[in-house]
Amino acid sequence: MDADLFMAAIQGDSDVLMRRLGLLPDGRDEIQITIEASGAGSQQTEAEHYIVQSELETTTSFGDTLLHLLITGRHNELALKVFTKDTSLLKARNNKLETPLHEAAKVGNEEVICDLILLSPSAVKDALRETNEKGDTALHMAANVNHQGVVIELMKLDPLVAYKKNKQGFSPLYIATV
Repeated sequence: MDADLFMAAIQGDSDVLMRRLGLLPDGRDEIQITIEASGAGSQQTEAEHYIVQSELETTTSFGDTLLHLLITGRHNELALKVFTKDTSLLKARNNKLETPLHEAAKVGNEEVICDLILLSPSAVKDALRETNEKGDTALHMAANVNHQGVVIELMKLDPLVAYKKNKQGFSPLYIATV
């Protein structure tokens, strides 16, 4: 990930991210490009789509995507716009095999979790079943740091994940009760 994109994600610089990723301020997840010569209006070209997609998938040296960084930094509005552009990013793994949902659970970002669930419950449910290098799901992480609101929201989405054991043999349910 280049330095400008990294700094924009860390600082939540919506101007830079909206320009580079084609995010519109009104929440639509499409880019508006005026191509005067062809009269194509507000169509994103194939080349521009490729550039935006590569920006979305770029990572830091730790393997974090823009979505990881935006969720960790609690830049929720921008995180939701990026998620809307590519819902598969919710399952992107960093060097510790953690997804952006793991990051949200770790920092207790209940607001973004609720919004992600509203936007795409199936994508969040799929990401909730992903495990990191320790075998922890996002629910394990939320229970481990006592983020009760996050635990409740994730449990409502998929109660069976509460019984999934990590590599140490502990389930989120067990972790939450000790």
